[in-house]
Amino acid sequence: MKKSFFLWALSLLLLFSKDVNSKSQSIVLYGRIDPSLTNTFGTKVLNIKINETTNPYNQGEIKKTPINSDGTFCIKINTIDPFIYLSFWMINNDNGRRPTSPSNLQNLNSHYGTLEEVYLFKNGDSINVSVYKDGSFNFTGNGSEKLNCQYNLYSITIPENIKALSLQLINSNNYKESFELKDKIAQLLIKLKLSVLDSYKNNLSKDLYMRLYLDIFGYTESEIQEELHYYITEPDSLLSERKKEIHNYFQKTNLQDSISVVNSEYLAESAYYPELIFNKVLNKYSLYNSANNHTQGDFFKKVYEHLKKNYSGKLRDKLLLICYQRLSPNYSEDAKSFLDDALSIIIEGKYKVLLEEWGRRQNKAFPFELEDVNGKLHKLDDYLGKLIVIDFWFTGCSWCANLNTAMQTIVEKYKDNKEIVFITVCTDQHKDKWIESLKNNKYTSAGTINLYTNGLGTEHPFLKFYNLIGAPRQLIIDKKGNLVTSSPPRPDDGLIFLQYSQGSLLIPNPQSTLSNPSAKAFMEILNSKLSN
Repeated sequence: MKKSFFLWALSLLLLFSKDVNSKSQSIVLYGRIDPSLTNTFGTKVLNIKINETTNPYNQGEIKKTPINSDGTFCIKINTIDPFIYLSFWMINNDNGRRPTSPSNLQNLNSHYGTLEEVYLFKNGDSINVSVYKDGSFNFTGNGSEKLNCQYNLYSITIPENIKALSLQLINSNNYKESFELKDKIAQLLIKLKLSVLDSYKNNLSKDLYMRLYLDIFGYTESEIQEELHYYITEPDSLLSERKKEIHNYFQKTNLQDSISVVNSEYLAESAYYPELIFNKVLNKYSLYNSANNHTQGDFFKKVYEHLKKNYSGKLRDKLLLICYQRLSPNYSEDAKSFLDDALSIIIEGKYKVLLEEWGRRQNKAFPFELEDVNGKLHKLDDYLGKLIVIDFWFTGCSWCANLNTAMQTIVEKYKDNKEIVFITVCTDQHKDKWIESLKNNKYTSAGTINLYTNGLGTEHPFLKFYNLIGAPRQLIIDKKGNLVTSSPPRPDDGLIFLQYSQGSLLIPNPQSTLSNPSAKAFMEILNSKLSN
């Protein structure tokens, strides 16, 4: 322990011994993570993600730093931006991505919009970060006031009994009452959070205050918008009365911005307010979409052109990037058709770079070469002429098991079609564990080809090419070996949402899987590519 502490102290000394100019172009983070957490995750590495956006489909740059045996760590993050948002993650031995967060250990790949929990840092910060065994944070050092403020803001959440009451109202067809309850609670939470923010106001610059002010509205109201989106995209034939109430709620609350007069530069710099703007636009066009399904018609075009026409500058650039992150999984072809236009109008360099990177990954699929349980090598070229569906999973991943449950029904549906092949890729570190997990069909289905990353997990070039850090994830590759999408609609999305809300882990039956909107959207992509 003395040795590890000495090495940590030495690394910290070296960081601080740099000249003043280099220090002003970086953020220094050091501190200690309770060893019980590192034991739980089975890892000695802390991952720090730089976030330009916060929706579940964003892909930020990852910085890694080793965690010593006593839990200490130290890292310097170089940046030319005056402010950046960072999130803290740990990856366990089976590559299951989970963050250390002040409240819940939420999964990055959870759906129905759980926005990433990010922290705003200022260039030049030198912060001591303490992460306790319950996942809570404490910050000390230069610039720590704003971080402790954010920790306290994240700690203010909707009580579980209120969530349960809202669900009961929905289940008893009292939709209006449920939506109004959620809205009132959200406004109360916003008032409470603003009171907390104001208690730190004397220690915050105007730039910091305004970003956190907007984050409060964006983060709190996005939760309602995400739930609203789920109900909007349910089939009309099943929930026509619910749609009527949603329409009324939308007319009342969605046609006005929460913030009336704020510099657009601040709006663009907020981590969460642009996500809220996009969610409102998404819900507007989802609700009034004549195709009755948000994965059909000219939906992408309508949302894209609305953002392009109604916003400007850096805020517009960021909204267009979010549009691609959120909608390209369902609209890969439409998204590609507007890519040149988007790149021609986006001025903000970092957003253009991220969109250019998305474009580069939409062409030829990565030429994977992976072994099956018998050591036979399977290559991309072996499956030319077939539509390929690839699932990534690891042992112990409950979300992977849920996805597999939904996929079993889909694999069965296409079992007689010789033009489609279903492949699973396991990211376990140990081959024996993978082989053992194949025996129970918990993560794979009869009729799938099961392959392995040979212990490399998320460090395998195949996963790194698509920045696939967690699981479950899916890819669809067309018959010519071109990528269709690296983020297709999750067939289990709606099923998992209902199970979580009801506090249940019941396995959905095949009929409910095939009628699930997300599963239907997934199969629409398969059918369209099979017919080509």
